[in-house]
Amino acid sequence: MSALPRLAVALLLPLIVSGCGAVRYINPVGDDPVVRGTASYRERVALPADAMLVVTLSDTTPVIMNTRIIAEAVFRVGGAQQPFSFEVPFDRARIDRDHYYGLRAAIRSGERVLLDSGGPYPVITRDNPKRVDLQLLRVDSDAVTTVPALVGSAWRLEDLGGAGVVDRAEATLEFPQIGSVAGQTGCNRFFGYFETSGASLTIARLGSTKKMCPPAVMDQEAKYLRALGRAERFSIEGATLLVYPQGQDRPLRFVRK
Repeated sequence: MSALPRLAVALLLPLIVSGCGAVRYINPVGDDPVVRGTASYRERVALPADAMLVVTLSDTTPVIMNTRIIAEAVFRVGGAQQPFSFEVPFDRARIDRDHYYGLRAAIRSGERVLLDSGGPYPVITRDNPKRVDLQLLRVDSDAVTTVPALVGSAWRLEDLGGAGVVDRAEATLEFPQIGSVAGQTGCNRFFGYFETSGASLTIARLGSTKKMCPPAVMDQEAKYLRALGRAERFSIEGATLLVYPQGQDRPLRFVRK
């Protein structure tokens, strides 16, 4: 092959690859390494003058033991009108196209968290957006005193309300920080918001990744997420966590990881 045809092939190859439908996540960041969005809330809350909106971008990849903060931005919102717009610039060199990234926001006054988005909301990679509109929920100060029984704990599902679990498809439940719940369904990673008050437990705004697995595992995933979304109370008995969904006779049974 002459030099000219070889040059033509070299120039055309990137165009052919970039146009191939089978190639995904080639450039998750694009030319604009910024996550944008808004934060708002429906509760009737009068924000103090020192209220600050803290927006955090983290690496939420399941294999990472500790959530790694990629970027954080702080905005003064005391006296401002919602929705609050934000921009969180990040270093594109810290983004791995095969990882998962999540965004969460909280409004703080001093050391107190007044409102929180739960989350994390998936962004940037895996076809997720770089713009999100976050809905914040009030953090109940009475509930916060009861949360430490769960915060920082991680559990493995042993029984799905009497239905057992699928072999080699481990399902988990984690409470990495106040207001944030996450885990594995046996197929996908999920995330959401939780709060407690005494023995009551609410799990809400659940989302998950979208990988496909064998039918039995997908069936377990659907039942597991549905049961978590109906959770109404919990109890801890030694190394066992029991979660009682509304309208279900038998609880979900977990053992501490």
